[in-house]
Amino acid sequence: MQIEAPGVPPEELRSAARYQIREMLDVHIDDVTLDVMRVGDGQNQKGPAHLFVVAAPNAAVQSSRALAQAMRWTMPVVDVQETAQRNLQNALAQDDGRPERATAALVLVDDYQAILTICSNEEIFYSRRLEVPPGFLLGGWAAADGGQGAQADAYTPVGEYVPDYGVDGVSHGSDYSVATVSRPASATNAASEQVERAQRFLVEVQRSLDLWDRAWSSLPLAAVRVQAGARTAELAQWLSRELNQSVLPMDMHAHFQGFEGGDAQDRAACWPLLGLLMRTDSRKL
Repeated sequence: MQIEAPGVPPEELRSAARYQIREMLDVHIDDVTLDVMRVGDGQNQKGPAHLFVVAAPNAAVQSSRALAQAMRWTMPVVDVQETAQRNLQNALAQDDGRPERATAALVLVDDYQAILTICSNEEIFYSRRLEVPPGFLLGGWAAADGGQGAQADAYTPVGEYVPDYGVDGVSHGSDYSVATVSRPASATNAASEQVERAQRFLVEVQRSLDLWDRAWSSLPLAAVRVQAGARTAELAQWLSRELNQSVLPMDMHAHFQGFEGGDAQDRAACWPLLGLLMRTDSRKL
């Protein structure tokens, strides 16, 4: 969650944040473990400072500890996907020689959720969890690659998307318009539904990028990368065309020799671990 930073000394941030988010949780505040992290790098922000607040059920943390004990692991930290993903995309920004530029990473962590992070100067500025449509990674969205069959006609770029931003510059999720999805006469109902679900996912990705462009015009995106297991290259190609901007595969092979071997699904399952392995001892959450 993201909240406005309370005006308290640093040592009191956690307790103050705990009080602020108590109504945002669907469990009692005493049943969660909580930590905080400042949004951004403290240099490029405009307006009030904000915090990311990470809350996990105590039972989930205890389960991790029990696993570590059973495996005889030393477990100095319990991390989250967003910060592990930050470490990976920051390594790629360093490779590009542009660590100060903003970069976006969209990682499909499983069959129902994707995480979008935007980082600059090695810190997270924006994070959002997106619902992945059922069967998205098995669907035919990637076949629309410019003239390859009738399915290519099933997609229309989201050129008419108009987010509704409030007076504070933040999108409040109100109504927006999207270009009509045309359906080939031969498409089945199942295929049509898949196209519509893929289009809605596309709109949410573009909504996030639009929000970034509007709120952070001084930090334009230098790169957008994606990771979707075996379909990473297809997803990058599809998003490049539909978003009308370059989207690249999130390739970490240069940093982890031998990672290109094995099954694609096994590699996808290792993604959070790769980010953890790039964590430094001095790195806070």
